[in-house]
Amino acid sequence: MSQVMIRHTRGDVPSIQFPKRNAVEHFAPLHDADERLEECLRILAKESGKTGRIAKLLYKKFRQSILELVSYLYERESSDDPGRETLRYLRRKSKERALVATKAAFEWLLHRTGAIWKLGLSPEQDPKLQALIHVLGEHWKKHESTKGILEFLQPSELPVIVFTAENSGRDIIAAQLRRHFPEQRIEGFTDNMKGPQRKELLANFNEGRVDVLVCATSQSRGLNLQYGSILINMDLPVSPVELEQRIGRVQRLGQDKPIVHIVNIMYEIESERWLWEGYKEYLMMFQEVLGDTDLISIFTASDTPKRVEEIYQSIISGELNHQQTKLKFKEAAEEMKRAVESHRQSLRRESDDDEPPVIP
Repeated sequence: MSQVMIRHTRGDVPSIQFPKRNAVEHFAPLHDADERLEECLRILAKESGKTGRIAKLLYKKFRQSILELVSYLYERESSDDPGRETLRYLRRKSKERALVATKAAFEWLLHRTGAIWKLGLSPEQDPKLQALIHVLGEHWKKHESTKGILEFLQPSELPVIVFTAENSGRDIIAAQLRRHFPEQRIEGFTDNMKGPQRKELLANFNEGRVDVLVCATSQSRGLNLQYGSILINMDLPVSPVELEQRIGRVQRLGQDKPIVHIVNIMYEIESERWLWEGYKEYLMMFQEVLGDTDLISIFTASDTPKRVEEIYQSIISGELNHQQTKLKFKEAAEEMKRAVESHRQSLRRESDDDEPPVIP
């Protein structure tokens, strides 16, 4: 039976009822100071050499979470920590730069992240974390239906799964949620969690003893979390494979809810909007007829992750405008269609080869 499920797409097996997907977005507006921070990171990312590479890394951290960026730069004091080494490099370079715009960008990056660190890692410092707290607070209200971000849901005791990109972001969010919702059962994976502890945590979740389970990318594969039907992404992965792997934790065989709800919380910035539009309009439509495993294999066969990464980097660098970005995603979707057809032809050939010989 396992071989059959892997080989057939959802469209090929109409008797099996897979849960449908409702994917929505929420764009959290940045504070004025963080809009400037985002702009400065994009300016620095255009630099060549080590400076540009570091800026692209920091931009990646920024879009995942402002608090994650600050934590990366300031949290550890040890000399061999990559975040502290990056910080020292930036401080040195900020004094050396000849270009006024680049020098100002370095100085603002250090000023803004240093100010956040001094004030402390808290929801007030991160619009996405504020949005998450609002979502969860409305989700648990008993006297009225949820408004705004999760308008499609009624107040309930259904558990929620929260995904972050990095383990550090996972730990920050879990700690902040415990502080904000002390009456709720907030659990999360940790770096030092052993096998038996992981199994116990999963059992508690799937038996209804956890209200929020906070995960990171390292938990996006191999976990069965179908007891939950609400998944919140605290970042939009640039890799569509990573996005589908996360969603596959709840949208899978064994899910008894007819619909799984996916909420993507992103900053209100151009690059995030354009990336999400590309996913929603051109790539996620394939999910309706393909199983999750098949969709990921099609992404890989059509080189879609590499294409999306190149599109995203071109958006950040200013090489693509909105219409050009849509065209690039459309081209990626066309390549996926060709890969899907090739996949189906391969399955038909395998099916023909499996036919028993005709005995006269």
